[in-house]
Amino acid sequence: MPDTYIPCELCQGKRYKTEILAIKRRGKTISEVLGMYISDALEFFSEIDSVREDLQLMVDIGLGYLRMGQPAHMLSG
Repeated sequence: MPDTYIPCELCQGKRYKTEILAIKRRGKTISEVLGMYISDALEFFSEIDSVREDLQLMVDIGLGYLRMGQPAHMLSG
């Protein structure tokens, strides 16, 4: 059975309050960052060594196609 998705009327499916979405890093909100592919986030976070290393490992093992905020239950076994 396919997942059913109804976006929240308050946040329009972005999962955060307007006040939180007003905070940006390099022009992107938390919602936009969580929507990035791992491979894109690697470049976005390139100046933060610990984050870059973790993301690089994910790309190296072939997981660069996943989105940053992809829920674990949506991953295959």
